[in-house]
Amino acid sequence: MMPIKTSCLIVFLLISVFFVGCTQAKEESGNSIISISLECLQPAKGESCKDQFFDDTQSIILFENAINHAVIMPGELNYIAEYEMMVTYTNDTELKYHLSLGTDRTMNGLLVNTSNSSQGYEIPLKYANELREQLEIQGGLKD
Repeated sequence: MMPIKTSCLIVFLLISVFFVGCTQAKEESGNSIISISLECLQPAKGESCKDQFFDDTQSIILFENAINHAVIMPGELNYIAEYEMMVTYTNDTELKYHLSLGTDRTMNGLLVNTSNSSQGYEIPLKYANELREQLEIQGGLKD
């Protein structure tokens, strides 16, 4: 049987490893995002979308905020990806996500890292709407 101190240390280390792993999934090792490309996969019913590319500071900040504020979702996912989103970092690392926003401004967005497509992240309403507005400005999301 393990002493209590050892058990507490193991639990602490496991929790620490979990949080470090989750943080890295959202932000690639302290590197900055330099570009985001969106490939339209399947627009929701009655909507249209187009491929887009963003490398301006304002757009990158919007996407970073959405990624960094996304909250892990419990349970199984059942979704249709609207966009495949490629995030490129300063060290040339690329992360691929599925992004679903729709046009309903009362709905949160969905972000799924394609390396673990069974785990979703919910983009809070504020950030989902900011992304919708950005895509509308670029002509990639219409009612």
